[in-house]
Amino acid sequence: MNLGVIIRRWGIFPRREAIRRWKEFGTRIGTWRRAHPTGWIALCILLGFTVLFGPVLWGIGWGSLLAHSASHALKAYRAINNPIDKVEAYSKLAPALGLLLAAPLTFLGFTLAFWRTWNQHRDGELATRKLDIESLAATHKLDVESFAKAVEQLGHNEISIRLGAVLALELRGKASSSLLSPIIQVLCAYIREKRPNPVQRDDDSPARLPTDIQLILEIISRLKIKDKDNQITVDLHDTDLSGVSWFQATLNSANLSKAKLNRAKLNRADLSGADLRGADLSEANLIETNLRGADLRGAKLNGAKLNGADLRGADLSRAKLNGADLRGANLSSGADLSWAHLNEANLGEADLSRATLGGAHLNEADLSKVNLSKAYLNEAYLSKAYLNEADLSWANLRGADLSWADLSWANLIEANLVEADLSGANLNGANWDGADLDGADLKGTILDPARLSAL
Repeated sequence: MNLGVIIRRWGIFPRREAIRRWKEFGTRIGTWRRAHPTGWIALCILLGFTVLFGPVLWGIGWGSLLAHSASHALKAYRAINNPIDKVEAYSKLAPALGLLLAAPLTFLGFTLAFWRTWNQHRDGELATRKLDIESLAATHKLDVESFAKAVEQLGHNEISIRLGAVLALELRGKASSSLLSPIIQVLCAYIREKRPNPVQRDDDSPARLPTDIQLILEIISRLKIKDKDNQITVDLHDTDLSGVSWFQATLNSANLSKAKLNRAKLNRADLSGADLRGADLSEANLIETNLRGADLRGAKLNGAKLNGADLRGADLSRAKLNGADLRGANLSSGADLSWAHLNEANLGEADLSRATLGGAHLNEADLSKVNLSKAYLNEAYLSKAYLNEADLSWANLRGADLSWADLSWANLIEANLVEADLSGANLNGANWDGADLDGADLKGTILDPARLSAL
C-alpha cells in the first residue's frame, strides 16, 4: 500500500470519501458522548492533562527518569539470589513504583471528584431553577385567575363587592408588573363606561362622584406611580369627573381630552405632558400643579386656581382663562397663550418671559409685576389691564390694544409698540427708552412732563 492510498484512507487528503469517513467518525463520537457523558468528561480531562502537563514532564525527563529507575530496580531485583532477600526487595520495589505512578492517577482522581461535585451542584441549581419557574407559573396563573374574578365582580350590583374587587385589582397591580397595564386599562375603561361626558341625569342637582368611581380614580393614580418608564397611558377622555379629588395625583401623559373636570381638586398633581384639549377645568383647583408641556388647547379654565402652577411649554392657545388666578405661575419657556381668553385674570408676579400671547384677550387682567420680557403680544387685547411695574422689555406689542391700561413704572425698554393703542393709558414713571412708538395712539396718555415734552 503506497503513501497516497494511506493518506486518502485516513482522510488526511480532502477527497469526498475521506470527508465522508471523517463525518461518520464525528457522528459516532457524538453518539458515544451523549450515551456516556462521564466517560467523555474523563477522556477530555485526561487529554487536557496530557496536553498541558505532558510537555513539561517530558522536558524535565520524567518519563526517562521513571523508565531508567524502573530498569535499574528490576535488574537489581533479578540479581538477588537469596529468596528471603528477594522477597524483602520486592516489598520495597512495588511501593516505589506505585508512588511514581500514583501522582498522575491521583490528579486525575481529584479532577473527576471535582467534576462530579460541580455536576451535582449544577443539577441542584437546575432543579432549583425549575422549581422557581414552576412556582412563578403557578403564581402567575393565580394572579390571572384573581384578575379575571375581580374584573367580573366590577359589574356586581352591590357596591361593597365592587369596592372589594377594586382593592383586589390594586393589590394585584402592585404585586405583578405584568398585570399593571391591563389593570389600569380595565379601570379606565370602567370609568369611561360609567361616567361618559355628558352624564345623563334626571335633575340638575350638583354632580357628586360615586364612592366606587372616586376610589377607582385614586387607585389609577397610585398604580400609575409604578409605571417608572411612563409606558402606560391613563385614558379617560370624554368622561365626566366633575368634583373629583385628585390631590397630588400622578397623571403624566394622561389622555383627558374633552373630560369634564370642573371644580376638580388637582392641586400639586402631575399632569405634565397630559392631553387636556377641550377639557372643562372651570373653577378647578390647580394650585402648584405640574402642567409642563401639557396640551390645553381650547380648554376651559374660567375661574380656575393656577397659583404657582408650572405651565412651561404648555399649549394654551384659544383656552378660556377668564377670571383665572395665575399668580406666581410659570408660563415661560415658550408657553403658548395665543388667542387665549384671560379677561380679568390675575397673573400677578407670574413669569411670562418669551411666552406667546398674540391676539390674547387680557382686558382688565391683573399683570402687575409680571415678567413679560421678550414676550410676543402682537395684537393682544390689554384694555384696562393692570401692568404697573411689569417687565415688558423687548416685548412685541405691535398693534396691541393698551387703551386705558395702567403701565405706571413699567419697564418698556426696547419694546415694540408700533401702531399700539395707548390712548388713556397711564405711563407715569414708565421706562420706555429705545421703545418703538411709531404710529402708536397716545391720545390722553398720562406721561411724565419730561417725557411728554420729549415727544
